[in-house]
Amino acid sequence: MLILDGGYGEGGGQIVRTALALSMITGTPFRIENVRAKRKTPGLLRQHLTCVRAAEAITQAKVTGAELGAADFTFEPGPIRAGQYEFAIGSAGSTSLVFQTIFPALLSADARSRVSFSGGTHNKSAPSFDYLDHAFLPLVRRMGANVATTLRKPGFYPAGGGSWYADIVPTGTLTPLVLEDAGVVTRRAIVADVANIGIDVAKREAKMAAAMLSWPDDSMQWRTVKADGQGNVIALYIAHEHVCEVFTGFGARNVSAEAVAASAVDE
Repeated sequence: MLILDGGYGEGGGQIVRTALALSMITGTPFRIENVRAKRKTPGLLRQHLTCVRAAEAITQAKVTGAELGAADFTFEPGPIRAGQYEFAIGSAGSTSLVFQTIFPALLSADARSRVSFSGGTHNKSAPSFDYLDHAFLPLVRRMGANVATTLRKPGFYPAGGGSWYADIVPTGTLTPLVLEDAGVVTRRAIVADVANIGIDVAKREAKMAAAMLSWPDDSMQWRTVKADGQGNVIALYIAHEHVCEVFTGFGARNVSAEAVAASAVDE
């Protein structure tokens, strides 16, 4: 069995997610120790544990020691199974990271899968759903992957409660992705969303970002979205011929709309 040190390098959750993804694809069992050893709160948190449970369900794996706060666990995968799956984090933890953990395995399954997620879709510590949908997945599709995503409801920190699903069709062999340059800019857009907060906040953010970037008024959009609890995100899109860049800023208590916009622009 492969033994991994979860405290290696930055010592965060990505070691857990990468280990699970590669284990599912290769069929290699592993034991990981010192999980997230370099984080303020080490061990498995809800998002990481959901990744383990999702990988367990998809491969009927034998898992020992995986529980909230666990510093080590073992994972012994079985064959990858397509199906209808639902994974709930139970917090505002990132659903995008759970998706990225299991997505490669389901591309090599023997049938189509639909995977539903509930939890966080927009938070500071992970790729947002917007980034997943506009930046990450278009590149994967260019490699031959067949995947579609649908956002039912966003989930912000701390309430969570976001909901979305992915339809994944198995792909034989992915083709190499060659990105030598971004290409010319084809579109610029600013989208500011608020949930259970006055729309004026989103409007101020969009206008501040447009002013800082010298973008035209028709690049701005502000919206009220339905979500559990309060939430706010501004996304800046720069679409090129070959890639799309997404930059985000997140609202927080005692932080002005202008400061939120500036944080996205500074990215």
